[in-house]
Amino acid sequence: MKNTRNDLDNLMYKDYILLIARELNQNSFKNDQGREYEVGTNVHGDFVSVFSRGFVLSIKDPKAIEFLKRVGLLNNGRCPLTGLMLSPATTTTYTSEYGSNIQYDINKKWLDYTKEKKNWGCFISLAVLIIAIIVGIINGFDTSIYVIGGIAILALILSVMYGMSNFGNNWNKLNLSNEIGINTVTLNYMAKIWNDNADKGVFRQKAIANENPVADMNAFENWVNG
Repeated sequence: MKNTRNDLDNLMYKDYILLIARELNQNSFKNDQGREYEVGTNVHGDFVSVFSRGFVLSIKDPKAIEFLKRVGLLNNGRCPLTGLMLSPATTTTYTSEYGSNIQYDINKKWLDYTKEKKNWGCFISLAVLIIAIIVGIINGFDTSIYVIGGIAILALILSVMYGMSNFGNNWNKLNLSNEIGINTVTLNYMAKIWNDNADKGVFRQKAIANENPVADMNAFENWVNG
């Protein structure tokens, strides 16, 4: 096997994904459009993790996937979607939407990360407001209708503000992820651990325990201390 688990642990996420693309191109694999594989970049040519995270997801050639397994870039201790390392407890098999013969190991945290999060406060507040208006039209607008409608409007405003703050936070993390060159999922976990344990020794111990790669952890620490 060309690459070991230790090799992958010591690669920053962007270098790991770029290596996957380079191996495919150097061994004459082509994408579904008959072109060389390219990792997502922005207009400045900088690595963009949100696109790169989908790089392996976009591979439609089962032979390319099996090749990556043979050279140790897949099914060898690192998740290509989250950038996290793998253990028996966190490993699950991902089956591509492009065919059941395209399968590889990923970290279960990818499933948690990609669960759709809805802002139910907006939906509920809007529904209450609509009901209040309908009841008011049918039975007449009295004080109770105005009170219920006012509360619903206030709740709707607060829900929108909460959603916008989460969007801003996620956008900042995405930009930081691109700047450092690590996966946003890895960044989320490391940022949480750092906020809870700023002591360097404790941080490294817990980061490794949470399957954060050594190279990404070093990059994150350099950014924090830089």
